Amino acid sequence: SDNLAPLGGDAVGYLGRLLSLRLIGRLELEPNRPGEGLDCLPLSLRVVQSIPEPFLLGETLHSVLNADKAQWFLGEIDTALKKKKLHLVQYALTAADQLAGIDAPPEPAHWFEGRIQALDFQVQGEDAVLWVANSITERHQLEEKLKSLSETDVLTGLWNRRRFDQAAASEHERALRYGYPIALLIFDIDHFKVINDTYGHGVGDEVLTELAQVVMACIRRSDMAIRWGGEEFTILMPHGDLDAASTLAE
Repeated sequence: SDNLAPLGGDAVGYLGRLLSLRLIGRLELEPNRPGEGLDCLPLSLRVVQSIPEPFLLGETLHSVLNADKAQWFLGEIDTALKKKKLHLVQYALTAADQLAGIDAPPEPAHWFEGRIQALDFQVQGEDAVLWVANSITERHQLEEKLKSLSETDVLTGLWNRRRFDQAAASEHERALRYGYPIALLIFDIDHFKVINDTYGHGVGDEVLTELAQVVMACIRRSDMAIRWGGEEFTILMPHGDLDAASTLAE
C-alpha cells in the first residue's frame, strides 16, 4: 500500500491492505463429533447471524485507524510473519483510535485478544496472516477489578502494602536509571489505641478514612498513598526531594 511506511521484506505490500476482510456475521465453531471440545478437529464453522453488506474490504489500516494504532497493528503482523507460528496479543480500541466514518466501539475501550497466524501460502503473491479477534472486554474489566481489589485497602481506598512493594521497586529502578530523587514519608496516628478503646472501632475506622481523604487532597497525582498497616501510612513521592517531602509532611 502506498501510504504505509515500509517494514522490509516481501510482506510490505500486503501488511497494509485488508484484501480479504469481510464482516459476514457472527460465527460459531462447533465439533463435528458430539462430546468433543473445540480443540478437537475437525470443526464446523456456522454463521449464526448474517450481516448483509461487507465493509472494510480493500481498505488499508491507515485509512481506518490513526497512524499510531495502524503502525502497532502492522508491527504485530510483521512479528507474526517473522515468527512463523501463532502470535497472541491483547489490545484495546477506542473512538480515538479510529478515523471519522468508522463506528466506534463502546466507551471507554473495547478489548480484544488477537490470534495471529502466518499463512504457509501467499495471497495474491504476497505473504499474509490470519488474524482472529475475540472480544475480551468483560474478562478484562473483571481482571482489572480483581487486580484493583488485591492492591487496594478496603477501608480507606488507599493502595495497600502489596502494591507499595511493587511500586517502590519499579520507581527505585527508574530513579537510578534516569537520575531523579524519590522521597518517602512514613507516619502514624498518635494514641490511636486510645481512640479505639474509648470510642470504639467504628469511630477508629472513621478516623482512618478521614485521614486518608486528607492525604489524598494534599498529594500530587504522581504520588502514591499507602496504608502500611493498622494506623501506619506511607507516601511515595517520585521526583520529590527533601524540601518537597518536608512541606507535604507539615
